[in-house]
Amino acid sequence: MLTPASHAIVSASTVAIIEPSIAKAEVSTSHAVSTAETELAVSTGEAELVGIALTFQGRQKRVRHHRDTLVGGVAALHPSIPQDKPLVVLDKHGYEVGSELSLGTLRSQEDANGGSNRILELKLEYDEW
Repeated sequence: MLTPASHAIVSASTVAIIEPSIAKAEVSTSHAVSTAETELAVSTGEAELVGIALTFQGRQKRVRHHRDTLVGGVAALHPSIPQDKPLVVLDKHGYEVGSELSLGTLRSQEDANGGSNRILELKLEYDEW
């Protein structure tokens, strides 16, 4: 139970209640949010997000998704993209990207190949094969 002097630390996967007798650790990637009874440190998680320039039928949208998002699930996250036919994802070089790969894996590959653009360029197309 949180008391007025207790603190809650909230991250993507855990919540820890810290009593006043325990020293508080500062987290540089957190923002503090104060309320009357508690102080929440919420991780921004920016390092876990991947910026994407998503192109479909000549229109482009810039979005951010979690690095663990699978390529095969990207279209489903955008309800404005009709999914009446099978879709494939292509990278900026025109290669079809496997649906089992994560966005974080693609971002890491771009970085390893000397990619200077922090935005991952992906194109959705109907699978004509």
